[in-house]
Amino acid sequence: ASIGINAPGIIYANNTPGKYLKIIAKLISGGMYSPFYLVHHGGFDTHDDQLSRQEILLERLSTAMTTFMTDLQNQGLENDVIVMTTSEFGRRSFENGANGTDHGGSAPHFILGNNINSSILGGNPDLTNLDNNDNLTHAIDYRQIYASLITEWFGHSQELVSNIFSQNFDPLGIFSN
Repeated sequence: ASIGINAPGIIYANNTPGKYLKIIAKLISGGMYSPFYLVHHGGFDTHDDQLSRQEILLERLSTAMTTFMTDLQNQGLENDVIVMTTSEFGRRSFENGANGTDHGGSAPHFILGNNINSSILGGNPDLTNLDNNDNLTHAIDYRQIYASLITEWFGHSQELVSNIFSQNFDPLGIFSN
């Protein structure tokens, strides 16, 4: 692999996730070690016109992550990196009257990589059995995802997880050995 260069033939989209993932791929291929890189891809606060806006946003995200993972694979780095999406809020299960949804308490997370036990965890959301604040009830506590990252990906102890969260959260078996 060339040092600090994206793999030949890889063309990243000229948008927020594409531009930043291209830079991150160069940093990784150039030997820069960081346990985390963060890319902000805004616009998902879809209180109105959600269907058309999310279609565009999710296509950008999908294309950028596919390009990034292909770039890493072409450079032989695909086993060294995982990608995880996260958000500070979920969405409600019902429309708000402006063809959108308001903030909610449950959201999906995507984790990509070669060392993943591919599956859907938590099942389909129950769109009618809501909590007292009209939020979807979550099947998995997000801290279990982080417990999986800490223990399964980074190889730290369950004791560290308990110290970080002041209680125990079992990992989910997301990562394969």
